[in-house]
Order: sequence, then structure tokens, then C-alpha cells
Amino acid sequence: MGKKALVVTVVIQFVVICALGFLLVRGTRPSAERERVETALADIRGALSVGANYTQFQEKVQAFAAAIESFRSKGGAASDLGRFESAQKLYKDSLELWNHELMYPRLYELSPEDRNFVIVPTPLERIAKEQGFDLPVNEFSYKVLADELLRQLWTRADQAAGGVNNQRESTSEPTQPKK
Repeated sequence: MGKKALVVTVVIQFVVICALGFLLVRGTRPSAERERVETALADIRGALSVGANYTQFQEKVQAFAAAIESFRSKGGAASDLGRFESAQKLYKDSLELWNHELMYPRLYELSPEDRNFVIVPTPLERIAKEQGFDLPVNEFSYKVLADELLRQLWTRADQAAGGVNNQRESTSEPTQPKK
């Protein structure tokens, strides 16, 4: 084999190895990032199932958002990205509602009889309207309504993330929020 043929063979092998390496790295990154997102989702579900407090839940949602951003930047599949972003929006809405409930506890604890001319809290009203949740404000305290809406948001986020109900080890529902 001549010197020229040897150089051509080495160059071709180098190009093939580089191309395969690129495909291998490129092919595993989105799936590895997808695993990070799935792990973050599992962390959220686990935290909710054991009754995490607001701060713990907030940290889990922030980690989920970071995992989604990493998944996006690594070229994750658009269909997966859509599912994850839908779940993220629902978790963010639940954080907003939970935060408002913590900031204005007296407003949420008023019974229907004690709420003369008190308007429905804005986050509760907006999120309930977006989610098609009926607000029987004359029957229940805002706290009862907000807590039920939180549970529904968490369930819908879980479903939006892609049928994770089938992947759960436990079928327990999210617990009552802890203050």
C-alpha cells in the first residue's frame, strides 16, 4: 500500500470516527436531558405525595424549569418540550395561587357568611377561569376552593407531562398543601 493510499485511508477513518462520535454524542444528549426533566418531575411528584411545604415545592419547580431549559438548548424533541412546558405552566400557576394564599391567609379563611363585599382573590379567580374550575364562592371558604384547585392543577400537570400516571410507583393523590 502506497503512502498516498495510507494517508487517504487514515483520513477517511478519522472522518468516519468523528462523524460517528458526533452522532453518538448528539443522539444521547437530548435523551439524557429528557431523563433530567423526568427526574425533576418525579421529584415534584414525590415532594407533593409526602406533603412538601411551599419552599420545598418552589425549589422542585425551579429545578424542573432549569431541566426544561437544558432540554430545549440540547435540541430536545418538540413534542416532549410541549408536554413539559404545559406541565411547567400548571406548576407555576399553583405556585402563584399557593403564594397568594400564604400572603393573605385571613382572606382565604373567611367563611362565605363573613365575606360581605369581599372580592374573589385574583389568582384564584384567574386560574380557576383558565382551568374551567367552578368556584362556588357562596358555599365554601376561599381556602377550601384554593386547596382543591391546587390539587387539580397538580393532577393536570402530572397528566400534561405525558401520562406519568402510568409510570408512577404509587397512585397516591397529592396531599393537602402545608404552610
